[in-house]
Amino acid sequence: RFANVVDFWNSMNWNLSSVTKYDLRSVHVRYNSLLDSPQKYSQQIADGLGLSKKYNSTGEFKYPINVTKNMGDRDRPNENDYVTPRIFNEKNYKRKKYYDLFDAEDRAFVLENIDIDLATKLGYQEELNFAQTAV
Repeated sequence: RFANVVDFWNSMNWNLSSVTKYDLRSVHVRYNSLLDSPQKYSQQIADGLGLSKKYNSTGEFKYPINVTKNMGDRDRPNENDYVTPRIFNEKNYKRKKYYDLFDAEDRAFVLENIDIDLATKLGYQEELNFAQTAV
């Protein structure tokens, strides 16, 4: 059990980033990085996992246009039930509109509970800076 969702994030990401035995590898995927440069970041992930290059040009790279639905997996026996016709608007993420969802109390809660060293190691310095300056 975890004390809260931030404790869960800390524990899961610390465990996954600490995989070093038995020739196992883990790669931390930053969602915003994937949106900013999907082909480049996908290749970095593949390289980190020791996978060969699949696309030789930008034109070959496929960008998904639908988003998966959340929750209720048991209620969806058909794989088509996992996508929605609503087009994903990546601009909201690139413009960091999701920051608007967190008030000062939310940001303070995250800062009180997050493992700052881990978040920094995984590349979330910009998010930490935002949370620290906006509290």
